[in-house]
Amino acid sequence: MNAWRSRARLAAALFRAPKPGQPPKITAILTERCHLRCAFCRLWEAPVSGAASDEWLRLFAANPFLRWVNLSGGELFAKERLRELLTGIVAALPRLELLDFPTAGQRPDEVEAAVDALLATRLPQLAVTVSLDGPPALHDELRGVEGAFERALDCFARLRTRRNSRFVVVAGCTLTERAALQAEPLAAELARRLPGFDPRELHFNLAHHSSHYYRNAAFGELPGQAALDVLARWPRRRGLLGFLEHGYARLAPRALREGHPPIGCEALRRTVFVGPDLEVHPCTIWERPLGNLRDFGLSLTRLLTQPQSREARALVERRACPGCFSPCEALPAMAARPFATALARA
Repeated sequence: MNAWRSRARLAAALFRAPKPGQPPKITAILTERCHLRCAFCRLWEAPVSGAASDEWLRLFAANPFLRWVNLSGGELFAKERLRELLTGIVAALPRLELLDFPTAGQRPDEVEAAVDALLATRLPQLAVTVSLDGPPALHDELRGVEGAFERALDCFARLRTRRNSRFVVVAGCTLTERAALQAEPLAAELARRLPGFDPRELHFNLAHHSSHYYRNAAFGELPGQAALDVLARWPRRRGLLGFLEHGYARLAPRALREGHPPIGCEALRRTVFVGPDLEVHPCTIWERPLGNLRDFGLSLTRLLTQPQSREARALVERRACPGCFSPCEALPAMAARPFATALARA
């Protein structure tokens, strides 16, 4: 019941107009270091190690209004003192409702221990995505390391045994132009090897270009119609996540056609992106540095109320940014605008 109340509080926090400079959601890139060599992400070629864990903890303590923390990399489990950092984030944020992160699952023991440590805290909701991008051979090709699929599958299998009302774990598949070779073969492999596997345990997103988040301008396999077909026919889970996944799948063709999310974007209003060196950008896709939090006492409010941040937000509202349909921005926007999402023309 506590988890359901937490989901209601988070939905209400996203629905309400936030105070200036106090977005409820942050995407924080703790490190660019990684165990893999992915085709659709090139951070591994020259990774930034990222701010020290102590500095990240000071950043979260300086912004106690945060309700949803999305952590990413690189790979979180290449970060030093990660378990201490994760539990410290929970302790630093009294209003935190949801912490979520993806992992490539290459260190199953460490992931399992981190999840157990987080579930031992007061954290109301934890969500983990284990990246599985196709059947074994294709996954290893896309991820650039032999045996990556088997380690990720082991990680996912372990975490599935810990699922409860507070903890959601899904297999995350980043769809490329080879989507037809990714989705159904992956689902068949998981059904063969995992007891009780349900296709709704697969969560899809679309590969994007980003010069600061992925540094992957040369990646030439962005998703097309095959990926949209997968989104359209895949079964949906129930609840808020199912509503958001359904909205994402239904509106993705229009978003790709028009170049912008159909119901608007909440970058710099309800969401913000902080890179590994604490440089702030509007989102995962738009490379527009707005300042470094070290110059603002680690305060998001001080930085986001500066003229350069207000100007960037105005450009987002006018659709003068590059545009995307990245789940990091699309899902919070849909959660903030449920009626618009349900009624939007596909």
